[in-house]
Amino acid sequence: MRNSTNNAIKKVKTRYFSDNLTINKKDPKTTWKLINELNSRNVSSHKSISNIKLGEETIRTPKDIAETFNHHFAGVDKTLAFDIPLSVVEPDVYVVQAETTFSIKSPNINAVYRKLKTLKIGKAAGLDRIPCKLLKIAAEVVAPSLTQIFDKIICTSIFPNEWKLARVTPMYKKGKKDDMDNYRPISVISVVAKIFEKLIFEQLYEYLNNNNLITASQSGFRSLHSTLTALIEATDKWSINIDNKLLNGVIFIDLKRHLILLITPFFYANCKCMVLIKTVSNSLNPI
Repeated sequence: MRNSTNNAIKKVKTRYFSDNLTINKKDPKTTWKLINELNSRNVSSHKSISNIKLGEETIRTPKDIAETFNHHFAGVDKTLAFDIPLSVVEPDVYVVQAETTFSIKSPNINAVYRKLKTLKIGKAAGLDRIPCKLLKIAAEVVAPSLTQIFDKIICTSIFPNEWKLARVTPMYKKGKKDDMDNYRPISVISVVAKIFEKLIFEQLYEYLNNNNLITASQSGFRSLHSTLTALIEATDKWSINIDNKLLNGVIFIDLKRHLILLITPFFYANCKCMVLIKTVSNSLNPI
């Protein structure tokens, strides 16, 4: 009886993973989630940070840890920027002039409704605590109001300050756990702000594609492109060089702490950053 029960459980598990892996074969994120589940790896578990080092001082209280991470993440880009020599080339040199002009159009109710219905209910909510599940269920009721808000933002060119705030969680990578350099910030903004962002992104992406303003070598942040397509392109060129008896010279760039640094005077003059750190005690402190 016991053996037959265990065999039945194994068959059900096998069918579950087999069916779901087949269904989600084009969704890498879900596929890896299933693989980790199959290997009994709980990759989403997040343990509290008991202490961190700030110079010779050890920070222990949740509030002080949040404040320390807050200042660290908000200022790390400027700290790293000192190690990079200033460029004598103006950013405008790399910008290709287009014959057309891009302008943001106000989205219609149907577009907003579709974005609401495609929300994944498992995604975390921002500081406004409005969950994806609520917005998805109430999409028909919420869509008209959100459309009016989005239209007002575009017409007035004023973005709500509340939507600029993010709940930032320090995620441990590797190395010493009391070293802040071994953590990377994971930001969670308002779900409504994400919807607006996606609507604007689609318009901009369509414009760039239609006017051939995106280089064919770019694989990041493009539909049907990924690190895999970038690797295939690189290895293909290397193989051709080897066949032609040429040498391949490859330079690997290590982006410190997985941060992309934008160090132009325009960026620093026009952008402000507000970071909020969440600890186990839910201490939120803006800077």
